[in-house]
Amino acid sequence: MTGVLAVVLAAALQAVGNGLMTNNLTASESFLLSLTAFGTLAAVFGAVQRLRSGKPVLDARQRRSMLWLNVCTAGAFLGLYWSYSLIPAPLASSIGIGIAPLAVAVANHVREAEGRRLPEYAVGFVSAGFIVALAVRTSVDGATEFDTRFAFGIAVATLVGAVFSLVPLISHDLARSGLDPVYITAHRFHLAYPAAFALLAFQPDAARTVADGARIVPLLATALVCVALPLFLLQIGMQRTPPLAMTLVYSVQPSLTYLAAVAVGGIEFDEVAFALINISLATAALGPTVIRRIHRRAARPHSTEREQMHTLKNVKSAAGPSRLHNRTS
Repeated sequence: MTGVLAVVLAAALQAVGNGLMTNNLTASESFLLSLTAFGTLAAVFGAVQRLRSGKPVLDARQRRSMLWLNVCTAGAFLGLYWSYSLIPAPLASSIGIGIAPLAVAVANHVREAEGRRLPEYAVGFVSAGFIVALAVRTSVDGATEFDTRFAFGIAVATLVGAVFSLVPLISHDLARSGLDPVYITAHRFHLAYPAAFALLAFQPDAARTVADGARIVPLLATALVCVALPLFLLQIGMQRTPPLAMTLVYSVQPSLTYLAAVAVGGIEFDEVAFALINISLATAALGPTVIRRIHRRAARPHSTEREQMHTLKNVKSAAGPSRLHNRTS
């Protein structure tokens, strides 16, 4: 299987699962889904990692980064599926990706004090602006009532998007430190499934949720086929696909989620909302590419000027001894 095909299949499976969960998921069910999916991922990848390379010895920095990766992974995924129980999944999914450029701009600003960040902030605010418009459209077209639950769901999805944007940064640092991607995936969920279990245990309807066979069987199937399996496929995609290509391909997932939700009857199709989703996703996906090109063009004249000065200096230094030799001879 090629990397691009793995990413496309992962996005499609996640979209189907998100569509099925749209306006059809309780908080307890979201935590049970997370417990099943991430416990399965940790077990499967843990076994694969032990068979492949054993257990590596981590230094202090790697252990600290793995801890933060576990915290961000648990917060992002548990919050994401919890938000599906509060607001429509297409809106929550779009917020998660649409808010990422602004979160990354802030993170880069904090990590790198120097440098011009205006383009990054511009892309972030434009993408976030379309997400705000989407939220307003969702609440005024009658699909969802704007109440405390809706506002809280927006806040959770926004926080999830910000936390999600940190995961690739931490994962990239760990990969650069020499850790195998399979090891990273095997150990990034060790906080997610215990946290999901604890949150499920404190839900007042937890016992009824677990005992409801008519609901739990489809829910567990969704957890395995539409959550765990796509994350496994994404791991394949990350190893075989350039990061930019993977980002561009995977960014269609919220749009597919919207279509899946319409197909299963979770929401009615709205042309304006669908357009806002795609414009925001296009901004979030293509914006960083445009910024990199701007930075390269801005740096090119500076590099050329520096190279010319360096060449002139070399010419002068080479000519100096000759002139001195001519004067003395």
